[in-house]
Amino acid sequence: MEPTQKKTAWILASSLAAVALYYLAAKGWCLNYNAKSTVKLVLFLGLPIIYTLAVRRSSWHELLARVLPTRRQLPRLGLTCVLGVALIVVVNLLAEPLCRLFGVASVIAEIQDRTRMTRERLWPTLVYIPLVNAMAEEFFFRGYTGLDLIDAGKPRLALVYQAGLFALYHLAIFQSWFSPAILALSLGGLFISGLFLGLLVRRSQNIASAWLLHGLVNVAIISISLKFF
Repeated sequence: MEPTQKKTAWILASSLAAVALYYLAAKGWCLNYNAKSTVKLVLFLGLPIIYTLAVRRSSWHELLARVLPTRRQLPRLGLTCVLGVALIVVVNLLAEPLCRLFGVASVIAEIQDRTRMTRERLWPTLVYIPLVNAMAEEFFFRGYTGLDLIDAGKPRLALVYQAGLFALYHLAIFQSWFSPAILALSLGGLFISGLFLGLLVRRSQNIASAWLLHGLVNVAIISISLKFF
């Protein structure tokens, strides 16, 4: 097997195993939120770091370059922030009628009851998910299964695979929340989102813009929960 084929096989097998292990931790072992988050961070950050340093034999500098924005990106990131804030405002204005329309209010109530979530506990989540969780997901999906597959000579596979795996990963989060039809619609939306973020990262060659956009969307979603406390 040639080196590029070995790299491709390594990325595909290890990333699929990581998502399967996280699904097992969430649905099979029924770990609490903190334990699941720890498993996710170890897998989603550890695998790309091991691959970069041990398999590709690259440096920490190259690893950080996958995360940190370049100077040329800063104006675009500023515009993304402005649009993201506007999105948060619009989402909150439309939150209550949309939640009633799609039955999301009952889902949020179920989650609050199951996790014993309070308004005070929600604020740390509002910081952790956009900053840490979104970064880990982008580092893994768009960086590892995206850019590293491109570097292995598989650009088309990279785009489709990272988006598909990103969608399937969310089954561990909301598989039991929705009806089959809404679940399929949600997974389709996540796949399209993954394609868009993958193209964004391919253009910039780092995850900074995707991380910011992902984080802002998470803030918009979490902020809706504040209305139900």
